[in-house]
Amino acid sequence: MFLSSLDASGKIIEFNIEAATDIKNKEIKEIKDKLVFHLEISHGKVFKRQDNGDLWYINSNATIARFITLHQFELIQRWNNQILLPNEEQLFSLSSIGGLPSSEYSLYPRSLEFPATIVTTGGKRIDMCIFHFCEAPPFQSYLRKTIMLSDIAEISPSELALSHNLRMASTRAEEIRMSFYPFMVLTNKGKLITYDGTTQFASKGEIKGNEIISEVAFSYEKFDKIKEISYDDITFVIGKWDDRIECLFNKYQQQLAKPRAPI
Repeated sequence: MFLSSLDASGKIIEFNIEAATDIKNKEIKEIKDKLVFHLEISHGKVFKRQDNGDLWYINSNATIARFITLHQFELIQRWNNQILLPNEEQLFSLSSIGGLPSSEYSLYPRSLEFPATIVTTGGKRIDMCIFHFCEAPPFQSYLRKTIMLSDIAEISPSELALSHNLRMASTRAEEIRMSFYPFMVLTNKGKLITYDGTTQFASKGEIKGNEIISEVAFSYEKFDKIKEISYDDITFVIGKWDDRIECLFNKYQQQLAKPRAPI
C-alpha cells in the first residue's frame, strides 16, 4: 500500500488517508490528526494544519492528502471560481494540435495537455504554452507560470512543438537506467538530439518542431547530452475537465495502447 511521498528535504508532502488512521504509521497519522477543514472546492477539500498553518488538499474520494503551497492554494482558488471549459472553436484548435494523456500507470488524476501558441485577451503572444486539463485542481508543482483559459483570445500551433506523433512516441520511451528515459530524434540537418521522457517542445527557439523529422533508436555511442526545457520556460493554461476532454483523452490512450512499431 502507498504510504507517503517526500520532497528533496525529506518532508512528507503526500500521504494515504487510510494508512494515516493506523497508529503504526505515526508520522502521517500525526499530520492527519491535526488537519482542520478550511475550504470546499470542486473535486475535493482544502484543510489547514492546526499547529503550523500548512495547507493540504484532499481529493474527492478522500484517499490522498497533498501538501500545497500558498501559491498553489491561490491558483486552486482562481481555478475553482471560474468555468474554464473550452468553447467549440478552442476545442477544435486543440484537437487539431493533438494532446498527450497522462500515463495509465500514474498515481495522479487523469490529465491531458496540448502545446500551443496563444494570444491573451490583453494582446500578449506566448509561443511556449501548454493547455492543462485535469480531473483535479491544479496542485501539480510544475505549474509555475500559469494563465487561465478564460484569458485566452487565440490558439494556434506552436512552431516550437514537436509533431503529435513524435510527442506521443516520447511518452513511450523506455527507462534504461534509474529515471532516464532517452528519446533520441533526428533533425533535417542530420543532427541527433536526446530528450528525457515525455517531450512537448523541440527547443526554446533555436530549433523548430518541423526540423525534427523522426525518432531513432537510442545509442550511447551517439549520445551527447540531454536537451532540457525547464518548466520555468513554459506557461501553463489552466482549464477544467469535461466529457469532451475525456473523449479526447480516451482517444489518445487507445492510440498509445496499440503495439509500437520498431524504430
